[in-house]
Amino acid sequence: MITPFTQDFKKGFWAALYEYLIVTMPVAIYVFLEASDEKGWNYLYCSPEWAIATIFLSFISLSHYLTSVGKSGKQVFEPIIGIISIIILLIIIASTLNAKISIDLDPGKDSDPAIFCRIILFIIATIIFFIFMTGAKLIKKT
Repeated sequence: MITPFTQDFKKGFWAALYEYLIVTMPVAIYVFLEASDEKGWNYLYCSPEWAIATIFLSFISLSHYLTSVGKSGKQVFEPIIGIISIIILLIIIASTLNAKISIDLDPGKDSDPAIFCRIILFIIATIIFFIFMTGAKLIKKT
C-alpha cells in the first residue's frame, strides 16, 4: 500500500527547495546574463559556472547534515558518514577539475564529454543536496 508523504517530510522538502534556490539562483542568473549578452543560448548548459554550483551544493549539503546530526545527539554509523564524505569530496574534486579544463579551453570550444560530465555531477549533487537537506530537517523534528 502506498502511503503519502508525512507533513514533516513535505516541510523538509520545501525548506530544501528554498535553500537549493538560494544556492543555485545566483549562478543561474549569472549564466543567463552571460548567455543573453554575447555567448549565445547554448552557454546556458555549457557554462563551467555550473561546476561551481555543484561544489556549493555538495559542500553545503554535507556540512548542514553533519551539523544537524551533531546537534541532535543521535547516534550515526560513522563509516557510512565517512564513505559519503569521500563521495562528496570526489564530486567536489571532479567538478573543480571539470571547471578548470573548461576554462583552459578556447572560448566556445568546450568538449561534449566535459559538458556531459558537468551535467551528471550537477544532477548527482542536486539529488544528494535534497536527500541531506530534507534529512537534516527531519532529524530536527524528531
